[in-house]
Amino acid sequence: MGLFSIFLVVIVHKTVAGCNRGNNTNIIFLYQFLDGHTNITAFDFFDLLAEKDQGPEDANLLRAAYHEGPDAHPNRTATLEIVSIFVDFVIKSIQQYKITHNML
Repeated sequence: MGLFSIFLVVIVHKTVAGCNRGNNTNIIFLYQFLDGHTNITAFDFFDLLAEKDQGPEDANLLRAAYHEGPDAHPNRTATLEIVSIFVDFVIKSIQQYKITHNML
């Protein structure tokens, strides 16, 4: 048995129509699915990168500060702000997996 991680990265710029999360149904289902599976983790890049403003034009899209122009990919600012959170998640996931499976 190995450790698997799911990365939620469905984030787009408003120029890409119809591709945002829209609601949290999928993430709620995912966390219910993960319950009891000690070898699967989930990291929600979406929540860290998405616009928190729930206005009709910006809701659940890549934050303006995290992209340049029409490019739907996170920029260097986003990378620098999120990388330490992501690395910490990976380290803690590995440590928890080792503890859970008596591998220390």
